[in-house]
Amino acid sequence: MNKSLRSILFFILNSFVWTFAGLFALLFRYDFSIPLSIFIKVIPSILILILTFYIVSYLDNRLFGIPRKTSIEEFFSLIRRYLSTGILYFLFLFFYPNFILPRSFPILTSVLALGFFVILNKIIKYIYQKISYKNNKILVGIYGAGQQGQLLIQKILNEDNLDWKPVAILDDDISIKISRINGVKVVTGIPISSFLQKNNLQILIVSFSQISNEKLQNIQDICDNHGVQLRIIPPIKAMTGAEFLVSEIRKPTQEELIGKNLIKSNISYLKSYFVNKSILITGAGGSIGSELSRQISHFLPCELYLLDRDETSLLDVSTTIESQKKGVNKHLILADIRDNKRISEILSDIKPEIIFHAAALKHLNILEKYPEEAFKTNIEGTSNVLSAAASNGTSIFINVSTDKAADPISVLGTSKLLSEKLAVWYSQNYRDTKFISVRFGNVFGSRGSVMETFSRQIALNQTITITHPEVSRFFMTIEDSVHLVLQAVTKGHSGDTLILKMGKPILIKDLAQKLILASGKKIHIKYSYLKNGEKLTETLIGRDEKQLKSESSDIIRVRVDPISWQEVFQMWPY
Repeated sequence: MNKSLRSILFFILNSFVWTFAGLFALLFRYDFSIPLSIFIKVIPSILILILTFYIVSYLDNRLFGIPRKTSIEEFFSLIRRYLSTGILYFLFLFFYPNFILPRSFPILTSVLALGFFVILNKIIKYIYQKISYKNNKILVGIYGAGQQGQLLIQKILNEDNLDWKPVAILDDDISIKISRINGVKVVTGIPISSFLQKNNLQILIVSFSQISNEKLQNIQDICDNHGVQLRIIPPIKAMTGAEFLVSEIRKPTQEELIGKNLIKSNISYLKSYFVNKSILITGAGGSIGSELSRQISHFLPCELYLLDRDETSLLDVSTTIESQKKGVNKHLILADIRDNKRISEILSDIKPEIIFHAAALKHLNILEKYPEEAFKTNIEGTSNVLSAAASNGTSIFINVSTDKAADPISVLGTSKLLSEKLAVWYSQNYRDTKFISVRFGNVFGSRGSVMETFSRQIALNQTITITHPEVSRFFMTIEDSVHLVLQAVTKGHSGDTLILKMGKPILIKDLAQKLILASGKKIHIKYSYLKNGEKLTETLIGRDEKQLKSESSDIIRVRVDPISWQEVFQMWPY
């Protein structure tokens, strides 16, 4: 249904309910025998009520904004509009008693009109959905009858240009007493395979906000066996409670199928740390920085500063934040963390309360060839931001590092370990600021990741090259990495390095084989040799690093030795 037709029907419906409610109000008031002198005044009064209602609705939209459809805000908006209309007309009758109509008329009419509108709206919507979805051909099932599943059903039913027909909801909880949600039957206590077969489904949508990747892979296998398409809500949106669109429901990526469990985060608790705060993110245009920027914007900081030296990346992340329509005050800063004077001036001007330092050079093989560039960005650049943060009253500083910093043999690993050590030195010398580092494994979906490289090679029908048949790496999703960074604010102690428990390392050849299998192509794998700076298997904790007691079962706490800026040059071997 297009917007113009919806507006016309809305006007007709409102005109009808006000007229019907006005007549009913007078019938109740006069015991179903309305005097002729009163009845003559009804029609002009109802017209005045309708006009007043639309004026009130316009002012309500201006003051409170247009509410989202089917939301609690929309319900409260309706109450405000109808009751305000009745109250305004009541005041008119109170100050103009010669109008004859009883003063109870507008209040009773507005209450009845509200009730009639809600009831008729539900009936019309139900009939419309029945007619609209009768001919829909794509049978859809939902896995998960919780809040996300209920919201998902509502969104599908409210989507006009969609050929999906939700027919059943499956949930593992056999104690659920609900038999239907928005007219869609709820089923419990049966295997997924039986659910798919019994309902002849074509699409299954997983609505859980958090589900293990092993279980997701198992569901994918079952769907493949039954010829059913598997879909999910974007996990980061499900976890943060961010608004999602039906168009964003998608197939699970290979990263999500292969990866590990997502961190379980208390979103409302996290939000309290960021709401109304001034926050700076360096490297905001990168893979981690951009996702971090998008998610923090949901927490409504008072100011969000996005810093990067790449103007195109900055504009890209700015556009995606604007599309979320959160109204956050964001500021784009084009600057290079290598420029000490510029960074000092910026932080002196904006004085951020929280800094997420994600700016870095990260490609191992390139940095082996150009170690001086790693020094300038990863060490000197980090020192510049650390110094400026300490001098300008920053409360929390989160430094993004890598698992290659544990017993490093590469330029990248060494540069990031030294940046961690600098952060510890600042934590000991500037007590008013909490300095914390977080170590990432390989991040699925980040630029230049092995998954991205393999996918590109498969698309081009190229042979996949792996350095060694036994080479393995720790992996984490972008969701994992973002939530590790966010939890560092609440769970880290100054001087800590926090590391996500990423499970066992994954063999790179296994990743390649799964991607090849998913593509349906015949792609060969060949092995070469380990390059300079590469390990066969990464470690998470260095031999000389002290592991501390952690408050979270998902996170490891370690402490590296501090070094001052003057000591960096003695420890830099390149």
